[in-house]
Amino acid sequence: MEPPMQINRAIIVLSVMLLLGACAMTPSVSFRPSTASGSITGTNPGTGDTIGANEVMPKNTDSLEAGTTQSGTIIPVSLTEKVSILFGSGTAVPTLTEYFDYDCDYCREFALTQEPWIEREFVGTKRMNVERVFAPQTALGSRLAEAVICAGLQGKVSEMDQALISRQPENDTAVFAIAKKIRLQTKPFATCMQRTDLLPKNDQREIKRVPTFRLGTAQWEGILTEEELRAKIEEMLKAQ
Repeated sequence: MEPPMQINRAIIVLSVMLLLGACAMTPSVSFRPSTASGSITGTNPGTGDTIGANEVMPKNTDSLEAGTTQSGTIIPVSLTEKVSILFGSGTAVPTLTEYFDYDCDYCREFALTQEPWIEREFVGTKRMNVERVFAPQTALGSRLAEAVICAGLQGKVSEMDQALISRQPENDTAVFAIAKKIRLQTKPFATCMQRTDLLPKNDQREIKRVPTFRLGTAQWEGILTEEELRAKIEEMLKAQ
């Protein structure tokens, strides 16, 4: 007896997602536990590797202090008027746009392993900005993005962003514990988190999975190797 067509389609979608190293758009109407902890195995994340169920997702071993590179260069981090996070000066330099979900393990893997050297080599040297556009695919992802926005209204967007990536909270209780730890004013934060108009209605019809990146005329999905990404950035910067 042949499997139903729906099952075949689900298997195809899952296979493509793993090959691209990205989280597919699967909106949820309620909180769910974070995606299974694990690390992208091998040396080429996003090029066909799978998540090892028994491996622990790496902690923020190369993390940046809020707005500062490891060399001590200050990187401005701000919440933009269109409600995204801008890493950089905002001057007339090219911008790498990343469509990001805090409930996506691939997004988190990129933030932990790739973002630090990008900020150090390209943003800290004022060759490029990075804009993190919220593209949550689940209810939990939306809630975490809202927490970043509310923290940004108190001037602590970078602190909340880094904390969510490092700790991967699974519910409001954990989010409010982080808010307290980074010394947000509790009452305004709680009031802000009750709002339903925080996340902008971005036109994401062309974004099928996260992370997705745009730089100049180039767009790609999933995680590239460090060598591939550095080459792509250098190529696009030369073309500007």
